[in-house]
Amino acid sequence: MVKRVKEALKKEALQKEKNTQNRQKTYKEQERESRDAALQSSISSQNKGFALLQKMGYKAGQGLGKE
Repeated sequence: MVKRVKEALKKEALQKEKNTQNRQKTYKEQERESRDAALQSSISSQNKGFALLQKMGYKAGQGLGKE
């Protein structure tokens, strides 16, 4: 009986691990990951907003405003 219980517990643990690996991410998790990925990359000069900033004198790496 002890052997069957141990096997059942081991099987249950493996099933839980598989469930956590295969589960679909929540909307908040997907949103957070996409936001983090976007923040890691800078926008290119092909972006319309960035092109407008450059025309107004902005240079990459500088801040906006007086300070």
